[in-house]
Amino acid sequence: MGSEESANKKHHVISQKVGELVDENKYFYNEDESIPVIESLFGAHIGKFVLEIGSGTGAIAHWLVQRGASVTAVEPESVLAKKISPRFSSADDIEVIIGGSTDAYRKLVEENKIFDTVIYLNVMEHIADDLGEFNKAKAVLKPGGKLLVYVPALPWLYSQIDADTGHVRRYTKNCSEKLLQSRGLN
Repeated sequence: MGSEESANKKHHVISQKVGELVDENKYFYNEDESIPVIESLFGAHIGKFVLEIGSGTGAIAHWLVQRGASVTAVEPESVLAKKISPRFSSADDIEVIIGGSTDAYRKLVEENKIFDTVIYLNVMEHIADDLGEFNKAKAVLKPGGKLLVYVPALPWLYSQIDADTGHVRRYTKNCSEKLLQSRGLN
């Protein structure tokens, strides 16, 4: 088994465990604490039509819908994605796509879907080809649309915990800005 395959298998096992912790109400992600932080950082920049990549259990998607957004939530881990739909009523404006971003972007481009906002919250550090990922996001952003990215910082803190949870890097602010600017995003 190659190192990438081994890392993917380990990440999948961790995702399954997170799903179990969510079921037991023992999940480390505290929505009551994180939503206000996300609101303060990104609230003013969120449009009506939002694509969220890496939706996890749907906490941010739920918050976005409550704000009046039409949300497309993409989550590659089926154990987590299955937690999203129960958060919503049939009246809520949400589409859940279970699968990776490459397949999701292909589907969205084929359907000519365009978004005001594309959001990656604690996701880009999991994606090996971040430059390619930003190109995909740009393809579905309307002119003047917003790409909102929140990532772990301080590369010198990268540790085995990062590797075990599927992180391939950490970012500096300068590196993030240059990466986005290289793709015509800011």
